[in-house]
Amino acid sequence: MFGYPVQRLLAPAADAVGVGQRGGGEPETGTSWLGSGPEAEEDMERRLLLQSLAALGIAISPATHALEAIRGSFGTAFGHDDRIHLDDWEETVTEYGYIYLTASPVKLIPDLAADLVAVRSVVARLSAEDAEYHGWCRIGGILSGLMAKSLSNLGNPRASRQWWNIAQHVTDSSGDLNLSLWVRGQRIIHGLYENRPVQMLLRQAETAADFARGHTCAGLADVSTGRAQAFVLSGDYGFAEEELGRTEQILSRLPAAVTADTRSVMGWGEAQLRYTEAWVYAHMGDEERTDRAARRALVLYPETDTRSPAQIKLMQAFARVRHGDITEGIRSAQAVYEPLMSEQCTTMVDALARTVLTSVPPEVWNRHDVAAYRTLVASPSQRMIES
Repeated sequence: MFGYPVQRLLAPAADAVGVGQRGGGEPETGTSWLGSGPEAEEDMERRLLLQSLAALGIAISPATHALEAIRGSFGTAFGHDDRIHLDDWEETVTEYGYIYLTASPVKLIPDLAADLVAVRSVVARLSAEDAEYHGWCRIGGILSGLMAKSLSNLGNPRASRQWWNIAQHVTDSSGDLNLSLWVRGQRIIHGLYENRPVQMLLRQAETAADFARGHTCAGLADVSTGRAQAFVLSGDYGFAEEELGRTEQILSRLPAAVTADTRSVMGWGEAQLRYTEAWVYAHMGDEERTDRAARRALVLYPETDTRSPAQIKLMQAFARVRHGDITEGIRSAQAVYEPLMSEQCTTMVDALARTVLTSVPPEVWNRHDVAAYRTLVASPSQRMIES
């Protein structure tokens, strides 16, 4: 426009005023304050990313910029290049694995977004041929996967689908088969609660199992549990039980470091198996086997995890209603769901609470206890991030 560079036109108003005050008002072609070429494009993209972070409630103050500039300069002086310090970021994503099970997704997403921007700025200075590239793909893949999970927990399946696509692509680029299967398995499991088409989930599970090529890891266990759950939703109870047997075999071959890590979302142990058993048996209407699996699962969860036990207890309530004990099923479901703080009522918790209600026969929906529970479940959760 009028010969001015795009960067000038999109610059903050204060900068534009300063130009006019310098006199002449002529376009500064080739000498724009922002420069031209790759550096200008990088600066513009950085500004847009910072604006996006601000929309998520992440304050980016001048002091923050100054500290970051000082840190970068100081680190460079002592040979500390962010690009070669993957171990620092491995520790960061490991910490996220523990935080995920206890933190509200509303609080987790801004932190993930800020770290995704930081990792992106490092990767932008690398090429696929660099020795560190695959390691950074691993970091980016974990962060993307956790973002997809958190958005799914907030009831935003469209946004989570896009992040699952990115996470799958980036983890595949990392060459880490364990991580690639973790993303695929988690995507299937979240799809169950987002009401994705069952046949699509079964196709995803079959493709993931082929992709594994017999490699045993926590991600393959996720794929197997997701497949068992999808089978029971499709009415194939026999296949669901067969898949549970395969899941148990996978668990028996996992290393102790994975099965003992009960406090991280990256771990996979007996609690996950019993959770899936309770889920499958509840959908079959088998109250006895649901309770058996649930009791075992409940003693395995750490005290810091409040969502998983709530989900287990809602499955038990669901099994009660399916078995015909509507009074006890509704009573126990309300006792579990009502005290939960809204930030802990994720999509998974809400979906299981609704499952209890939808299993109640229509002819008793006007009964007092059922109507009260229906009102409770229908109350909108204030969980979405405000923009």
